[in-house]
Amino acid sequence: SWSSPFVQRFAEIPVDRREDALRRWSRETMLPPLRLFFLLVKVFCLYVFYSWVSRARTPTD
Repeated sequence: SWSSPFVQRFAEIPVDRREDALRRWSRETMLPPLRLFFLLVKVFCLYVFYSWVSRARTPTD
């Protein structure tokens, strides 16, 4: 299997470096606005999907 000295799996990184990486990711400034954007898109899509109502068929149709 191919491996690079610069690219490691997350599980292969020493614990202290993993903790530092997770702390940096949690302080990322773009994540909260991005999460909010995807939440709004999800809510909008669900609203549109569940608000569609099919026309009731009448005996004359």
